[in-house]
Amino acid sequence: MDDINDKNNNPITIEELQEWYKARNLPPYETTRFFIGIDHKGPRAFGIYKDDNGDFIVYKNKENGQRAIRYQGSDEEYAVNELYQKLKEEIIHQKAVNEQEKAMNEQEHVVKGYTPSSEELHEAEWNAKFKDSDW
Repeated sequence: MDDINDKNNNPITIEELQEWYKARNLPPYETTRFFIGIDHKGPRAFGIYKDDNGDFIVYKNKENGQRAIRYQGSDEEYAVNELYQKLKEEIIHQKAVNEQEKAMNEQEHVVKGYTPSSEELHEAEWNAKFKDSDW
C-alpha cells in the first residue's frame, strides 16, 4: 500500500478515489461522513459526485443541512483532488487523535472495567470532528 503522502499515486477519478478509500479499509461512509460518488443529502457530510449535466460537484453539508459547494465543473481530476486532500488531512488528524484517545481511554476504562470497541471510539471521534468543521 502506498504512503498517504505519495503524490505519484493520487486518485484522479471518482472511481480511483473509491478504490483508494476501500484499499485503506476506512470505515463506512456513514461513519467518516465522506461520500464518494454519492449526492448525500444528510447533514455533516463531505462528498463528490457527477450530476446529470456531467458536472463534478464537491460539497459539504453543514450541521443545519445547508450545503456549501466547494467545486462545480467539468474537471474531474481537480474535483477529486479537492475531496482527496480534505480526506487525507482528516485521516492524518484522526491517526493522531486515535493514539491520544486510545491511551486516555485505556487508562480510564481499566478503572471502570469497561472498554469500548475501537469501532465505537472511531465513530464517536469522526462525528465529533465534523460537527463544527468549516472545511
